[in-house]
Amino acid sequence: MSSFEIFQSRIKELREERGMTQKDFSEFIGISQQTLSGYERGVTTPSPDALRNIAEKCNISVDWLLGLSDKKYLTYKIETYSDLFGELIKLYDAKRFEIETMASNKVLNLTVLTFDDIVIPKFMEDWMNILALRYNRSVDDELYSIWLERTLAKYDIPIENDSN
Repeated sequence: MSSFEIFQSRIKELREERGMTQKDFSEFIGISQQTLSGYERGVTTPSPDALRNIAEKCNISVDWLLGLSDKKYLTYKIETYSDLFGELIKLYDAKRFEIETMASNKVLNLTVLTFDDIVIPKFMEDWMNILALRYNRSVDDELYSIWLERTLAKYDIPIENDSN
C-alpha cells in the first residue's frame, strides 16, 4: 500500500472517529469539502502545508497520516530529569513564568512549589545562580548555553516513580 493510499484511508478514519460529515471535517481542518472528498477518494494529493495543518488540528503525527509510523497521537512523556528541566527552561525562555528571589513577605500573588525529591531543588539552585550571573553579565549567552547543555546531560537520568 502506498503512502497516499494509507493517507486516503487515514484521513477518512480521522473524520469518522470524530463522527463528522465531510462538510464538517473539511471546515474543521480548513479545506474545501471537494478537496477532502478528493483526499478520501485518492484523486487529490495534499500539499505539505495541508498535511501539517491536518496533523496540527487533529493532534496527530504526519508520519502516521502517511503510513510511516503506527504512532498516531503526538504525546510527549517526561522520563528523565533532563526532559523535565529542558521543558522548564523552554517555558521560562518563552516568558511563561518569572523567577524571583523573595526579599519581602509582602507578596500578593505567591505560588510555591515544593519537591519531595533532592534532584530538582539542586538543579533549581544551580540554575538560579547561573541566571543571576547571566543577568548581571558575568556570564554571556554562549557560556550559559554551554552550561545548560552540560548540566542537562548530567541530569539525563530516569525520574523514579515512588507510587509503586
